[in-house]
This record gives sequence, C-alpha cells and structure tokens, in this order.
Amino acid sequence: MPEPSPSPLSTICGWLFLLAGLALVMAAIVVPAEQELRGLQARVDALQGQHARLLERIAVHQRFLDDLDGGDETLMLRVADMQMNRTGEGTLVLRDPGAAGTPLEWLSRRSQTAVPISLHESPASFLTRWTQGRGRLWIAAVGSFCVFVGLIWGPVVPSRSSAACGPVAATAR
Repeated sequence: MPEPSPSPLSTICGWLFLLAGLALVMAAIVVPAEQELRGLQARVDALQGQHARLLERIAVHQRFLDDLDGGDETLMLRVADMQMNRTGEGTLVLRDPGAAGTPLEWLSRRSQTAVPISLHESPASFLTRWTQGRGRLWIAAVGSFCVFVGLIWGPVVPSRSSAACGPVAATAR
C-alpha cells in the first residue's frame, strides 16, 4: 500500500520551522560571543593606549637620565637647586605652591598625558537584549523546539518496505 505523500504546505512549514529554529540557535550562540569580542577589543585598545603612554613616559625619563649622565650643567644646577631649595644669584623667585618640589615630581608631571575615554556604545537591538543572561537559554530552547518541529513536519523521505526490497540472499562463492 503506497504511503500518502505529504502536502506541499506542511513541507514548506517544516522547512520554515527548521530554518527559523536554526537561526534562533545560532543567534543564541553567536550574538553573546560577538558582544564579548567587542568588549575584549575595547580592552585591547585601552591597553594598547596605556602601553603607548608608558613607552612615552619611559622615553621622557630616559632623556632626563641621558642628560644627567651627559653632564648637562644647566640641568645639574637646576636639580641641585631644586633639591637644596635654593635659587641662583640674581634670580627672581616666584613661589608656586603647585609646582614640583622634587625632580621626580617634575618628571612625573612632564610625562603625564591626557587619556582619551570612548563613550560610544552601540544601541542594543531586540535580539541583543533577548540573548543576554537567561534569555539566551530561552532563545536556544525555542530554537531547538522549532528545529524539532521542522524535522517532524519537514520533507518525508520515502522509506522502502522490506517487501519492496525483497529478501536479501547471501551469495556463496
């Protein structure tokens, strides 16, 4: 007795459920991973900026050390005057309470740079909001259920009955 062929509408619905389910499962996997990747890329950018600022600061300190080792007279006198809290002959002194008191403070202020802060955040889409936290599990569960329904309603592969195939005889050689 021949099997009834499935209606084209149920086959199309099966494929739609299957594709929608696969899309939901993939969204539950890919969207949170992509968000994590964006966050990690932002951290890498911040660390690279911090590394560049530290290299710049090292260069300032190295120039200062090279000038000291080179015996730069003006620099040596300024450092000595700063350490001894004295001024040179005939020099007009203005006291600045916010000025650096030691050479290390002076170097530290000289090597400071402004740190840019990025405040740009991409707007969260509906799918992004639903795939965060426990919503991710629900989206994966609904997607899996849709895949299941799609496989049940999907295209039916005609099965061969054992009578149609006939008995399988072993051939002896």
